[in-house]
Amino acid sequence: MEEQNKTEDAGKLIRKGAIWGVAAGAILLTIIIVFLITHASEAKKLLLIIKEANFLWLGLAVLTEISTYIFAGGVWHIVAQSANYFIPFRSLGELAVEELSINQLLPTGGIAGHLIIITAMKRLGLPNALTMEILFVNLLAYYVAFSVVTFVALVVMFFYGDITPIILSLVSTFLIIEIFITSMIWMAVNHKKLKIPNWIKNLKLISRILNLIEHISPKRVFSLKILTETSLLRVAIFLFDAGTLLFVMKAIGASNDFLTAFLALVMASVAGAIIILPGGIGGFEAGCIATLNLLGVPIGEAIATTILFRGLSLWLPLIPGLFLLRKDLTFMKKR
Repeated sequence: MEEQNKTEDAGKLIRKGAIWGVAAGAILLTIIIVFLITHASEAKKLLLIIKEANFLWLGLAVLTEISTYIFAGGVWHIVAQSANYFIPFRSLGELAVEELSINQLLPTGGIAGHLIIITAMKRLGLPNALTMEILFVNLLAYYVAFSVVTFVALVVMFFYGDITPIILSLVSTFLIIEIFITSMIWMAVNHKKLKIPNWIKNLKLISRILNLIEHISPKRVFSLKILTETSLLRVAIFLFDAGTLLFVMKAIGASNDFLTAFLALVMASVAGAIIILPGGIGGFEAGCIATLNLLGVPIGEAIATTILFRGLSLWLPLIPGLFLLRKDLTFMKKR
């Protein structure tokens, strides 16, 4: 009965998420249509830029984007291997696509995708405690890597005099969110050392969380070796995403400077991270376009680059991701 309830809850979550995702996509599409209508001459240039895109460079962009899923799977592989469990290579790639897809649908800052991955790893035979450890390590590695690339981006932009008050505000907000989430992870893992009032422990949601993390290993979650290795993989994902953006820029004949692509990717990611909409929709696009334009890319090329990049990195993987998601919903239903 409990598993059936979980399945029904998951189904409701996915349906609500789909509504959020469609609504967010509709908002973004409306903004683009309004822009096209109100800026006829710029719209013609934009459509011409996209139409004449070089498919060879777009093909390379697809390959670099696929590489990000491989590195994401590597994070989970490292943690599982440290506990003497093995996840098949193919499954790692599928899990990465599935996680991305669910994060596009649900406005939960990436938490929903991680929770789906927990279910998927149970299907692959991993124990509950290890799946939670993978969740925490993945989150910590992500925020460590995000902090590193954001710091590097700020230093570079400061050196070239491109830091604006808006950028500083975005980064400051992101750091507050990051510190909060990291603190919550630390408190969750070390809850046995903390004197939590019984009335809080007895709350339904808190009680479930505490039961899930009852047997996890704090040493593994906060292992310097594991955290370093997984954080490096996460940094690599940011670099490959920047590579994807670079190849998209090359495809439309825009600036082909990797540093420009890297700075735009990082600032766009920061803007997307503080937006409650799934996939950072709206915030990421605005941040990417604004940063590219700030760094000298014409506005038409900046918009075209962002649209093509998001198509490759956000919307295209949604189709196989939703198909893979059915496996885990079916698995939960059978249990």
